[in-house]
Amino acid sequence: MKENKIQHSRGLPIIGHSISFYLDALSNVTRLQRKYGDIFSMNVLNRKVNVFLSPEITRDVFLDIDDNFSSELGWSFSIGPAFKNGLMLRDFDDHKYHRGIMQHAFRRRALEEYIKLMNPLITKWISSIKSKKRIDLYQEVKSLTLEIAFTVFFGDSNEDGKAKMVNHFTNAIRSATTPVRLNLPLTGYKRGIKAREELMKYFVEQYEAIELGDNRKDLFYELCTAKDENGNQLSSEDVAQHMIFLLLAAHDTTTSTITNSLWFLAENNGWRNKIIQESIETNLFDITSLKKAELMEALFKESIRLYPPVPISPRGIVRDCKISNYRLEKDSIIAVSPLQIHRDPRHWTDPDTFLPERFLESYDEGVYFPFAGGAHTCLGKFFASYMFKNIVGNFVKEIEFEREVEDVEISTVPIPFPKSEMLVSVNELN
Repeated sequence: MKENKIQHSRGLPIIGHSISFYLDALSNVTRLQRKYGDIFSMNVLNRKVNVFLSPEITRDVFLDIDDNFSSELGWSFSIGPAFKNGLMLRDFDDHKYHRGIMQHAFRRRALEEYIKLMNPLITKWISSIKSKKRIDLYQEVKSLTLEIAFTVFFGDSNEDGKAKMVNHFTNAIRSATTPVRLNLPLTGYKRGIKAREELMKYFVEQYEAIELGDNRKDLFYELCTAKDENGNQLSSEDVAQHMIFLLLAAHDTTTSTITNSLWFLAENNGWRNKIIQESIETNLFDITSLKKAELMEALFKESIRLYPPVPISPRGIVRDCKISNYRLEKDSIIAVSPLQIHRDPRHWTDPDTFLPERFLESYDEGVYFPFAGGAHTCLGKFFASYMFKNIVGNFVKEIEFEREVEDVEISTVPIPFPKSEMLVSVNELN
């Protein structure tokens, strides 16, 4: 059978599609999809990227039964310098080894302890919201999720140490999300690389200070003390690398999911009243009860359909291979896009409309990839769901809120975030 040829779009000289992709990835890829179909290539960050938008091929790439696709090689040319050697940037046996140990930090008993740690923070946050008349919803939620992330991850870390970590982490994110990668003095990219070095140093020092038998329930302690079936543990550098990456996964992506759901509820009284009632009937601090909250689960699923935490997943090709009769060369890049599939009218009715009710009925799981898939399925997806329900549930039953601006445009790549303030008026709910 004759091989199919991948059509290529070069974009602008030198920069290719880098700028337009980062400014509006969804529109850019949709335009190319209309021109070339579900399979094409484009130049991004000085690399030729083969884009496959078929749900079937997306599933095959995630499952990767022949170990052809490297997550590390795929992500290293984008977020790699700031988040290298995090779990998502490891492959095959190495990834399996690290994930096997890290799973201890996400078992049910550990998650129950994390919920206990976050509960007083949510209560305090709600109380602070009640004292205000207007808030930027995104910034308020972001401050809470960052506080939760550091508390759940490190327990009662001192405020000075926490402030330094927040600053370093913020700079690391900026370096990973800028389309301009110049490792030169005074650039954001340079500051981000330096920030990673400082975070590594901090986590290694904290690792070495851990004392076995401490009555700690935080994730950092779990990672430092977890063992596999052979008694192997993660090294101090391993733990530091994973912590930097987990901060990214637990903070920014969760912020977007919560914010976009509350933004929807601010203009949809029917759904808001349903969520309020379910929140009253649910023990928001109990995993078993949270699992049964089907309306909040539908809200959660719809938010990550529209704004998946990882909108585009790149992989590096480790050997010459074929997929769906297309030849892929070693060292090239393949990318699949949950975001694009989730917004495709061939797979979803009214795909650009926020409709949580679609998840109260049966749906095609073969066109839904919010947490990627295969070996790299998000390790913290259940934690994300419980945290979401806890925050949203407590917010809606305590706070009356409505939009003060008509709408806000949401950037989808590399991490979903609003392009302007999400202003809402707030009052204590009687």
